[in-house]
Amino acid sequence: MGWTTLLIPPTTLLVINIVGVTKGVPDALQIKAWDLLSVKVLFALWVKVHLYPFLKGLLRRKNKTPAAVVM
Repeated sequence: MGWTTLLIPPTTLLVINIVGVTKGVPDALQIKAWDLLSVKVLFALWVKVHLYPFLKGLLRRKNKTPAAVVM
């Protein structure tokens, strides 16, 4: 697999998704918004499940992945 700009959007989406969940869950627990939390976590898991093959391939080849994609 060579460098392509098509790798940037899914990688960005995964990073934003993971950061959003780690930031949003404590905030939702603090204000006790259980209904909103469950919907957001389910959607975040749905995104991760659909991008799992991409993430698996990205993390498996650490030495051959371009630095711009890892960052």
